[in-house]
Order: sequence, then C-alpha cells, then structure tokens
Amino acid sequence: MTTLLDLPAIYQFPPLFTRQPNQSIRNKQIETWINIILTNCERRKIWTITKQGNMKIIDPETQQVTTINIFHNTSIDRFCSPIFINEIWQAMQKQGQLLNRDGKDVNMLINDDGHGDEEFFILWKSLELWANDILDWFERTTQLNKVVTFYEIVSSEDNVNESFYSMPESLLYQILKILVKRGRATMLKEDSKYVAIKVI
Repeated sequence: MTTLLDLPAIYQFPPLFTRQPNQSIRNKQIETWINIILTNCERRKIWTITKQGNMKIIDPETQQVTTINIFHNTSIDRFCSPIFINEIWQAMQKQGQLLNRDGKDVNMLINDDGHGDEEFFILWKSLELWANDILDWFERTTQLNKVVTFYEIVSSEDNVNESFYSMPESLLYQILKILVKRGRATMLKEDSKYVAIKVI
C-alpha cells in the first residue's frame, strides 16, 4: 500500500483508526483523515471512493489497477469502524469535498445502514474552482464559441497535463452546469444525453 499511496507517519499509529471519545481530539482526527484522503486523491487523480473507503489506484509504472481501502491498514491490522467512517464523510460533505455520483442525496447514502458500497466523487477542489479552471482552459486554448465535447475536454491527449484530465464525464457535467448558470455556456445533447458544451 505504501508504494501506491503517499501516507504520513501517523498512518502507522493505531489510535488514528479508533474513534476517539473526546470531541476535540476526534475533530483533529477527522481532519487528519480528510487530509490523507484529499492529498492522495489529488496526487494520484483518484476521482471516486466508495462508502467503505475503497479506491482504485493505477500504478504509474505498470498501469495495473489496484483496489485499496484507505481505512484499512493491513501492515498494522487496523481499520476504522463504519460509524467513524460515516463521520468522516459527513465532515467532507459539509466542506463541499464529497459529491454523490448518481444524484442521490449524499446524507442519505452516508447514513444508510445497507450493505451497498456506493461511490462518491472526491473534490480536492470545489466545483466552483473546477469551473474556473475549465473556463480558463477554454480561454487559453482559444476554444471559446466552439462546440467541444466532454470527451475532448477530459480525454484528449492535448490535455494530459491539465488538472481535469481523466475526470469522469459525469463529474465534468456537474462542473459545467456552473458555467451554464453563470451565463457563459450552453450544453448540447445527443440521444437525450449531454455530450458537448459551447462556452462564450
């Protein structure tokens, strides 16, 4: 796990995985977990994480995909309880760092005691900041007043060095809606699905 993730020394500290009874200590504990999650998602471009804490990581050398549970440290045999994990998700949701993937209410999924393992989008930037980045790209690359597909934005080899490269198109759609609300864009449909955008 340590070869695929950037983990601080505290990740090897067993109490990190145990929900602390003191509220102020637990708040700092949750803050540490959020930093671990956001740091790794940004550096590895991990866009989704499941409710249980599973995320898929691509090895940059072999390109193999490995699923890792961030809340389970196998080297010290410690894992977070579902109650504690839900508290972490709730804190991230309040800070705008967690977005439900399929449109359901995030709080309903967090508090659902079912056995499903729904996926969330992890936002190491707010939707507003992502919208600013994409608007800046349209302006820098002289794409204003042109129809550009979602696929071109996130999958074109020309954009491999952009922060939004490899972003799931369903997340991109949520971001582009902000540009539409600002009056800067119009989205275009194909077969009842939005597939492109024109930014002015």
